[in-house]
Amino acid sequence: MKSTSHRLLQAVWTACLVIVFLFPSPVQAADNPPGGPRTPEEMEAFFDQAIPEQLEGRNIPGAVVMAVKDGEVLFEKGYGMANLANQTPVDPESSVFHVASITKLFTWTAVMQLAEQGKLDLAADIQTYLDFEIPTTYDEPVTLQHLMTHTAGFEENNYEYVAAAVDRMVGLGAWLKSHIPARVRRPGEVTAYSNYGTALAGYIVERISVIPYSV
Repeated sequence: MKSTSHRLLQAVWTACLVIVFLFPSPVQAADNPPGGPRTPEEMEAFFDQAIPEQLEGRNIPGAVVMAVKDGEVLFEKGYGMANLANQTPVDPESSVFHVASITKLFTWTAVMQLAEQGKLDLAADIQTYLDFEIPTTYDEPVTLQHLMTHTAGFEENNYEYVAAAVDRMVGLGAWLKSHIPARVRRPGEVTAYSNYGTALAGYIVERISVIPYSV
């Protein structure tokens, strides 16, 4: 089995790929059209240079890059090895990487889309959108702005974040209701990374959009 540190490294590296693609450096942008590579050919040329350099420099076995626009895959390619012992190359169709906190990017995008549609108020008490009670530890309510900036003030732990087997998995709403963390800081007072807060935002997206968060 892969070590926890290796899994974390994979997750961090995948997140870095997203950041590099969305926010190319001035040097990278100068060699490509404004906003970075746009066609499959430009993307392949860009990543064929950038990714191998990063894999070697950071001692990372392999990675997958995929670009999607309007529901269509524009580019996908694997780099490096999926299994070093067997020298199995990364296959974008079958190699599995931990998604981890990249889901936060999609969660915040969904929140902002609903906010633009007038279905969510980023400054409203999140209790407005929930079907269970968040403890009223402080007078100040927790808002989506707090969740998105990790300033809600929730205690954070990793208790039962991962199911040991598929048959032990529960729905997002049920899990959130049974794992409500303590509110240890006033909202907006301290920045503290919160997986629970992001999952809470995802559940709000699910309830307001009537689309399962897992989709």
